[in-house]
Amino acid sequence: MPKKSHVPVEVRYNSHFASVLRQKMAENGTTQKELADFVGIRPQTLSLYCTGETQPTIEKAIKVAEYYGLTLDYLLTGNIIEDIPVWEELGLTQNTAENIKLVKNGYFEKAPQMIYMLNYLLGDHDFYMTLEKACDIYEKKAAIKRQRQEFEERHKDDKYGFVEDRQDFEDRLDHEDWKMARLFMQYFTTFADRDYKEMYRRTQRDKGTDEPDAEAIAREEAELQEGYAAYKAAHPEPESADDLLAEMEAENRGESD
Repeated sequence: MPKKSHVPVEVRYNSHFASVLRQKMAENGTTQKELADFVGIRPQTLSLYCTGETQPTIEKAIKVAEYYGLTLDYLLTGNIIEDIPVWEELGLTQNTAENIKLVKNGYFEKAPQMIYMLNYLLGDHDFYMTLEKACDIYEKKAAIKRQRQEFEERHKDDKYGFVEDRQDFEDRLDHEDWKMARLFMQYFTTFADRDYKEMYRRTQRDKGTDEPDAEAIAREEAELQEGYAAYKAAHPEPESADDLLAEMEAENRGESD
């Protein structure tokens, strides 16, 4: 048995859910038994929904929304999601939304695969993890800039002194730039590899052709893997940024000797 509510009867009766439910049942001539059977509850329980005496669980509310072809958001709150621009719902700018529309409508004729790549990118968890790391690097760089500004304020009358300290700030900023560039290079190198295979399959389906030949796919993937392996072999990377700095310092010492 539902607990007795302390909310006045008239408030419960005129609640949004109860009002919409009564309205839709009246408009469609739905009996309590018909809707109750569809939702999987007793008619008595549905009667309590109609008077606002009790509220449905999310699962039951979804079934009611499904029965009348409504969105759950509208059924419970009255908000119509379609009336809210998607870009605003996602916290994007209108300019971003317009650019995505250009991609979708084929504005970039020479890159028809762009929409597949964009869709894959925005749906890839690793992309968001990469952005998270990029934000950390950005914060470090912003902190170094603030420190440099404070340093310059303290020594504004000495434009030609503290050369090594000033150079240290520049080196630290360059180092963060290098980390940012390396971060995105690593991600997008891998992204291009994964996306190519996905794009290939989607393009074949969109053209209305049969499923692509398995041997052709295997051949494409093998060539891609070989190309990536060759790239990695030709561009060996240090294990960390500290290793790279150590190599640079070793080279500088060798030149000075």
